Amino acid sequence: MKELSKILVAVIHPSRLVDEIEENNTEETSLFIGIAYGILVGFNPIYKDNLGLIFGLVAGIMSTLLGIIIFSELLKWVSSWFKSKPSKLFRSIVAYSLIPLIISSILSSFISPSSIKMALQIISICWTLLIMIIMVSKHRKISFLESSAAIIITILINITPMILIGFSTYLLN
Repeated sequence: MKELSKILVAVIHPSRLVDEIEENNTEETSLFIGIAYGILVGFNPIYKDNLGLIFGLVAGIMSTLLGIIIFSELLKWVSSWFKSKPSKLFRSIVAYSLIPLIISSILSSFISPSSIKMALQIISICWTLLIMIIMVSKHRKISFLESSAAIIITILINITPMILIGFSTYLLN
């Protein structure tokens, strides 16, 4: 029940959650959130056989956990440009900020019009970014603008390989 209250606090009041993360060890909850999001990412109803479903779930969980680790380390490095403060909490910050995406993924499975699903996804992405900005700002004790810049730079660093691969594939065709 205590873990559920932390999740609700992350959605409603993320700056208060930073204090909770700093006081307590939240790695188990962060791992649970990462696995839950990985299951939602990996579960795809197009798989007709059990092997494909199992592979999709394992790949979804592993890629989500690896993505959280990579993104949190990049975010820790980029945000240290604004204020250097040693921290181990960025994995928890990134994991807790995924909660709106988990909620929207669950809700979108019950919604049929694709335009409403798209709107729900856009709202959840904005909500996720806002939660992450608030939590990084509070944890690093930097301004909202500096936290926003750190997250945008981290996202750009993260997607640069995909852009380069896509661009090179386009040039080769």
